[in-house]
Order: sequence, then C-alpha cells, then structure tokens
Amino acid sequence: MALIQIDRNRCNKDQLCVKACSLGCIGIGEDKKAVWIEGSEKNCIRCGHCVAVCPQAAIRLHGMDPEKMPEAAVDISEEQVELLFTSRRSIRHFKKQPVDREKLTRAITVASYAPTGANRRGVDYSVVTSPQVIRQVGACLAEWMRPFPRWKKHVANHDNGIDTILRGAPHLIVAYTDSMPANFNDFEAPSYMSPQACAGACSYLEVVLHHAGIGTCWSGLIVRGTAALPELARLLGIPDGKMTYAAFLAGYP
Repeated sequence: MALIQIDRNRCNKDQLCVKACSLGCIGIGEDKKAVWIEGSEKNCIRCGHCVAVCPQAAIRLHGMDPEKMPEAAVDISEEQVELLFTSRRSIRHFKKQPVDREKLTRAITVASYAPTGANRRGVDYSVVTSPQVIRQVGACLAEWMRPFPRWKKHVANHDNGIDTILRGAPHLIVAYTDSMPANFNDFEAPSYMSPQACAGACSYLEVVLHHAGIGTCWSGLIVRGTAALPELARLLGIPDGKMTYAAFLAGYP
C-alpha cells in the first residue's frame, strides 16, 4: 500500500492539504487537484495533518483512515480544563491496591499523542508492577546513594524499613528512548529531542492518570540511577543502548 492515497474524485481543489504539509510532500496537479510529490516518502513525518484538514476525506495516510477519525472539537469548559491541571498534586503516600493494567495501558496510549519533535514517536515505557522488583529497585538506589551525605536521611530510613525513596508506590513508570547524540549540534540525529520527548510524554501521562484517580510523583533518583547503574536499568527493563529521561511513582493516593 502506498504511504498516501489521494482520492481525486473527492478532492475539491481547496489546497488545504498543500498548506498543511510543512514539508512540501503534496503538490497541485495540472487539474488543480492535490497530488503526492514523487519521492516524498523520505520527507514525510506521518503527522497526519493532511488527513485531518481535508473536509472531503480525500486523503488516506498509511494506517490513518479519515472515516474512522473522531471529530477534533472538544466540548470541555475552560473551568474543567483549569481544574484538571491545577488539582494535580505530587503524591507521596499510596494505597497498596494495584492499578488495573488496562487503566495504565489506556493512559499510556493517550500519552503517546504527546509531541516528540518531528513526530518521531520514539518514547517507550517500562511499567513495574512487581512488589519484589520494586523492593529491589529501592535497595539498589539506597546502596548507590549511601556514600552521598545529602541522601543520608533516605538511606537511614531505608535501613529502618521506612521507604522515602519510592514512597511505597505499587507501580514505577519509566520513559526511555535513544540517548542524546554526543554532539548536540547534530540535528540529523533522530535522538536530539529525547529528553523533551520523554518529559512531554510523561507530562501528558500524569494528567491522564490524575483524571483516572491515579496519583504520581516524579522520581529524579530513578532517572539519575539508571544512568549510573546498569543493574538498575536491567531491573527496570530498560534495553541496552536506551536512556531513561523521565520516571515517576504511581498508584492510588
């Protein structure tokens, strides 16, 4: 199947798709109707704007059918949106009750719509639900923190059976992707937006989880720990060659 299909019988020559395509993949034919510019597959970032903007549903992008797309209009009041964001709090005390896997999966699916820079969609997640693994992660972090004076309270608490490292959270959610390029000016590298992509995805994710009654708390210790400790990355299921740029604790408040 071609990357893009244009139904020329439906095209009404409004050229909206041409204006919407930021990379110039769609042009105008001799009959003033939209045409796919030959060789543009390498430039297309599959953003779907051409599909979304066409009022005639004349364009189909591979895997994106305009007939099945929901209306973009959102009937939510400004007050509701404001309440959703301002009522979110960092949660540091959790119930032991685990969150249903389907809820977590649905939230991550919604979060995948967060912007990633050039629509790269390279963010992956590791969701830890095993109490045993979470205890191992806490112990690993405690040992790593032990030599550092600023973390002595957390280490002492851990030694006394008080969890102020992972806060007794029943789940850990880690967002990872390709490591940043060695040369930050290498804009051809697909990973130059990695930190922003993970942070954006997790920002979306925690708001979606908040709406579902699930609390979160960002964990800089996990982010820093996975970069320093290969064994911690393995515990969290981070593949070799990937870097953790965002992580948080999650569960019912």
